[in-house]
Amino acid sequence: MMSSAPSAKEIAFAAPERNRQLALAIERALVSRDSQYLETVFNFVLPELLREEPERVVAMFAQQEPGESRNALRDEVARQWIMKDRDAAIEWMSSLEQADRTASVTIATRALAAINPAQAITLADQFGVGSDDGSLEHIVQIWAAEKPAEAVRWIEGQPPGEPRTAQLRARIEHGRSR
Repeated sequence: MMSSAPSAKEIAFAAPERNRQLALAIERALVSRDSQYLETVFNFVLPELLREEPERVVAMFAQQEPGESRNALRDEVARQWIMKDRDAAIEWMSSLEQADRTASVTIATRALAAINPAQAITLADQFGVGSDDGSLEHIVQIWAAEKPAEAVRWIEGQPPGEPRTAQLRARIEHGRSR
């Protein structure tokens, strides 16, 4: 005998329990010493929970004790969330203590740099990260080497006369010459 597909009402009723189970899987992975399990959970479970109930992920992070597991969760949430919902990710990162904010923005900037360097630079500028360690200049240089016309268009739209703009323009020229 064939059973029918669940109705929308049945699915909605089951969602909170499913999300609770997803959160438990993440918490189990964080305390396990199995890096492959943690990677699997981060790749398959975390994205689903971020999509379905991001506030549960935020609460889970807030409840983590300081340390390696908390840092791993913070970094992975920043990396994934910035790609899916920039505004929500930025709001979350803004709410973090300074050290966590800097670390999460750095991770998010690196993730964005691979697909949209201009947005990565804007994010880094918004939070004041990447200029003291040369990472912004590095992003711009790689961008100029891969997509020189795009990088030049971007730098031409930046405010002239600022030392930062001059540094980034020099990196673009260096990247284009390679």
